[in-house]
Amino acid sequence: MKSRVLRYTVTGLFFLGLGMLWAFSYFFFNPFEGRFSGRLSMLVPRDVDFVVAKTNLAADLTPDLRLEVADEIEADPHGQALLEMPAVRELLDGLELDALREEIEASLSQLPIDVNPLDVFGGSELAVAGRFGKGSLAESDWAVYGRADWLGKIGMEAVGKGLVPLEDQGISLTDEEDGYALSGGPLQRTLHVTRLLDVVIVSTDPELISAAHALDQARGQDSFFFSAKFQNHAAGLDREGDVLDVYVDQVALRAAQGPVDTWPDPSSPDVLPRFLSRFIQLANLRESVSSVVFSNGVRIDATGAVSTENLSAVEKKFYRLRGFEKAKVLDYAKMAPQDTGIFACARIPMNDALHAFVDSLEPAVREGLADPARDVFGYQDLDPLLGDISTSFGDDIALFLRNHDYPADNDPDAPPADGTKVTAWALVLTIDDQDALDGLREHVRSNPGAFGIQGRNPNSGGIFTNEVAGGGVVYEYHTPFIPGTGHLATLEMFGSGRVKYFLISNSHELLGQVFTTYRGQRPPLSEDGWFQSQVNTGLSSPDVVFWLRPGAIDASMRAIAEQNAELDIGLAINWSVERPRIEKKVLKESFPGEQYGNVSAANRDAFELMVQEEIDAFERRFVQEHLGSMRRDYVRPWDALEIISNLLVELSLDPKTIQLHARAIVPLGGS
Repeated sequence: MKSRVLRYTVTGLFFLGLGMLWAFSYFFFNPFEGRFSGRLSMLVPRDVDFVVAKTNLAADLTPDLRLEVADEIEADPHGQALLEMPAVRELLDGLELDALREEIEASLSQLPIDVNPLDVFGGSELAVAGRFGKGSLAESDWAVYGRADWLGKIGMEAVGKGLVPLEDQGISLTDEEDGYALSGGPLQRTLHVTRLLDVVIVSTDPELISAAHALDQARGQDSFFFSAKFQNHAAGLDREGDVLDVYVDQVALRAAQGPVDTWPDPSSPDVLPRFLSRFIQLANLRESVSSVVFSNGVRIDATGAVSTENLSAVEKKFYRLRGFEKAKVLDYAKMAPQDTGIFACARIPMNDALHAFVDSLEPAVREGLADPARDVFGYQDLDPLLGDISTSFGDDIALFLRNHDYPADNDPDAPPADGTKVTAWALVLTIDDQDALDGLREHVRSNPGAFGIQGRNPNSGGIFTNEVAGGGVVYEYHTPFIPGTGHLATLEMFGSGRVKYFLISNSHELLGQVFTTYRGQRPPLSEDGWFQSQVNTGLSSPDVVFWLRPGAIDASMRAIAEQNAELDIGLAINWSVERPRIEKKVLKESFPGEQYGNVSAANRDAFELMVQEEIDAFERRFVQEHLGSMRRDYVRPWDALEIISNLLVELSLDPKTIQLHARAIVPLGGS
């Protein structure tokens, strides 16, 4: 009897379990169904305008879909300085990323499920893709693809089966072929919802829902993941760690943003942007794919497709140059002392670079450079002289900067230094034609006055030589026109492969260091472990390499910024307002019978003297009250840069593609 009851009980429980399983599967989902085995971007069509995909969401995103690192940046003093910079604020505001993120977040939060978006999608993997709106990023159509846990799947199916009352919220539920749509009530836009196994998709565009199902059936064929633009970018990359992938159709983005500023700006008041604009233009970028890896720092790899039809002749020539071999980069770094703060090298067409630089200068400066071309070389203008210079040197150029911490030189024949705060820098060129270079140098030595060369002692010629340890000969050209050090120094030396280098610097002490460093008597940058490993694992043949260690040149850069604030503080006073105010004040208090603008001859000198005394007193008070804040404003860009402890950026160019590799160590919170 007991065995029969037990058998009936077991049988009943079995059929009850089957019934519950059937009911759960009918109303919700099959609890034994598997997971979508591919990457989420395999459900994204390849013709979208943007894709952002991220793994390990729970560790990297806040519940309001902000990157955790964004909060860390805001809490870090250097990060605060970065976000306070006007250029950064303008850039972030112009991108309207917060508007797009808030629109997605607000739409998801209106789903009739009382959980945050990360709960819905399980906190494991998320992708956002879509098409930009016309005239505003906030009007973009988007789809959110997320790996859902059991809570997200139950919630999604409960809404679709009508088990969640929506009428009280004014939301309408409409069945669709691949899911359902929600509209009305607090929803600003209709949301289309579907599920593919553990992947829940919420979109403002039903076409993206249909495309996901079609791509699932086709095993991802014609998806963004298998597109050439993504696969070509991802090939060969080390993708270990948490990866953030970002794709942007730059043409569509510019159309959505409306008119945007040209970058670099050829009409900028500064020389550097005008010069760079001759060689690269962001507007020539058609699309970009970037991967950010958060592992042992931050690594960024980006690939951009270029609109070749818009490239200038100079840009095409620049992009066709073969990049550096890694050994060549390390050979340049072998010259730089290990305490170098900035190191860069580039391969650039020398003749075009010289003409672009001269064209970027102010007309008066160009005319000043043309004087020695006419008076010394006998040329009618600068072009032949630029040709002679470009003939002398190859297309390689390297630059490094370190703190200018050399002691003051009190020798009577020392350079006429003016006390301006500067870094010590050295420029490295390769010699292609020694005879042409010797001819240029002879013209300079024979006509020092034409080039502003003069010593501190009026009886000296202003050209000196000294021999550094190891036999290197440094030539010094003294001139008051070189800020801070009062001279330029040059050095020639042989490098590896019998290449001959020509170095020019604002410090003869630095050239002495370079010579001994290259010969192994001092530790070079090339032996810095982090620098060496990043060069060896970076791009195979970069055209441009830039390395930065802000802490190494902190002293000089802060001194320069503070001195610039002291020089510019007077420019912050609006004298067109303050001077008339002071004149009226003096007139009222000391010359009551005189008329403003028509002071009598008898009182004019006394009036002007008192006005000047008041102006001087006002300026002293203004400086005392505002110099501190102005110094902080001027130092802020450097404060922002010091969020990075080490940075290496490499750029590789060809007429169709731009590749960028960057690796940074960002010790947020002082860690």
